[in-house]
Amino acid sequence: MFEKILGLDSDQKIDSLTIGWSHGPVVALSLIILAVIFSIYLYRSESQLPKSRKVIMMVCQGLALLILIIIFMGPFAQITQFNSYKRNMLVLIDTSNSMATEDQRNANSIEEAARALGEIKPNDPFDPGKANEIQTKIGNPSRIELAKATLENTNVISELQDKFNVNIFTFDSQLKPIEEDQKSEESESSEETENQPISLNLAAQGESTEIGSAINAAVGKFAGREVAGVMVLSDFISVKGKDPVESARSLSTQGIPIHTLPIGLPSPPDIHVRKIIGPDVVFTGDRVPLRVQIESKGYNERTVNITLKIDGNEQPSQQVKLKDGVQFAELIFVPEQESGTVELEV
Repeated sequence: MFEKILGLDSDQKIDSLTIGWSHGPVVALSLIILAVIFSIYLYRSESQLPKSRKVIMMVCQGLALLILIIIFMGPFAQITQFNSYKRNMLVLIDTSNSMATEDQRNANSIEEAARALGEIKPNDPFDPGKANEIQTKIGNPSRIELAKATLENTNVISELQDKFNVNIFTFDSQLKPIEEDQKSEESESSEETENQPISLNLAAQGESTEIGSAINAAVGKFAGREVAGVMVLSDFISVKGKDPVESARSLSTQGIPIHTLPIGLPSPPDIHVRKIIGPDVVFTGDRVPLRVQIESKGYNERTVNITLKIDGNEQPSQQVKLKDGVQFAELIFVPEQESGTVELEV
């Protein structure tokens, strides 16, 4: 009620209300004693009036004197108010082309992706026995899809919004704020509720990742305003710009923490054909052995097919059991043309 009377804003509240007086209690007591004496004097001086009227007159005179005393004492109200406000939390999402990578996950690394995509509820335990089933269901989502799903399917943003003003940016070589028209349309309901789950349109198309520069640019946009922290969603493949470690160290001196949320596998499984070893000169019809140097990681004991292409034409494939590290596989090449060069590809 007092807030409305005083015309305070909705974010302004009264913390305490204290009534005070301009003059001290000694002055107040002296005035009250004088008022009582004066009232008694007037009561006795009107001897001709009936007693009931004299009492009424004395009461009225006493009230009038009391009002005058209150006015003379100079009452005042001391109000302490406080404004509630939220500090700013900055959320940075990496949209460089490395975030388009689809990590080849196995049963041991599928849990993180499944939770981000909502296949496993945040509080539900992970059942390793269902890992292959889950992997078949979700496939190999890209890193940008996991970043998007993390924000949409978990309570990360809503929990932050309870305490902070959340500002979302994307970054690659440049920092870009998430505009309203970049957010997907929510339901057609006309009633908007606070802390609605967000829906984002993100594409990993940036040519480079500049994490340190993006952090500095985002904080710089809030110069003069309090920043509670910075959250970065990225695969942390930083190739250009300022050193993110130096940026984090600089902001820590200002009391601004950096919270990182890594997306993707730290050491994703990979298969790489390093080179094909064979003679420079061959003869028509000869069975020419080719040694293919393969480097793999994360596919130990898995059997894969390798196919030799001769001038773009595929030859029958051959199975190879992979071992983590570098290994060699042997293929046979039978040249058919009598002269010229051929292009070999595995």
